[in-house]
Amino acid sequence: MKLAARAASIAITAAAFFASGVARADDVAPVASPSAAAPRGASTECPRDWVAALYPQVRSSVVRVETVGGVGSGFIMGDHRHVVTAFHVVALGRPLAVELFGGQLSWARAVAVDPAHDLALLELDAEAPFPPLPLVENDDAVPIGSEVVVIGHPLSGLDGPQHRLDGLLDWSASRGIVSARNALFVQTDASINPGNSGGPMLDCHGRVIGVVSWKIAAAEVDNIAFAVRADKVAA
Repeated sequence: MKLAARAASIAITAAAFFASGVARADDVAPVASPSAAAPRGASTECPRDWVAALYPQVRSSVVRVETVGGVGSGFIMGDHRHVVTAFHVVALGRPLAVELFGGQLSWARAVAVDPAHDLALLELDAEAPFPPLPLVENDDAVPIGSEVVVIGHPLSGLDGPQHRLDGLLDWSASRGIVSARNALFVQTDASINPGNSGGPMLDCHGRVIGVVSWKIAAAEVDNIAFAVRADKVAA
């Protein structure tokens, strides 16, 4: 059953987001604009310092999702009224508040969920004044070993002595590579922590290749995390 069918009462652009599931995360070379997907056949090689060039272009499209149970990440998708995040973020409780880049707050409601793939679609009370992020057209076009960046809110709300963490953690970037993939997930060694869930994993063209979902947390394990493949989000 298409998850999009669960959102039949909202805009068609929002209803087409999820592919499947049931209703139950020296000189800077120019970087492709994140407002449009890179063309088919685009080079998979990333320019030097691409993260520094890309981050200012895409950070405003990332949001902070707040529930009574905690904080997660998300990103504007499809139009200016809808946000993709991880299902387990919104499952923490209601109500849902979304903080946009710059501090503007908006109430939100879940209009479609796919617990099987840990995905949720939120509708904002008002349009966000920031551009939506494009999805990669084919996850396999980003080979294993390709560089990626994750943007989100790890350990958001953590307060240090004398507010020394002010301006840190939220909207922070973590760089890594595509370590492996299967039909459901993209594995990465980018640093992922609580609060990153639901945020985008981006390639150097600014395309979303995955939605941050979970990591292996154990004393002997270092940097093994997973994002739901973009083709589970796109119809």
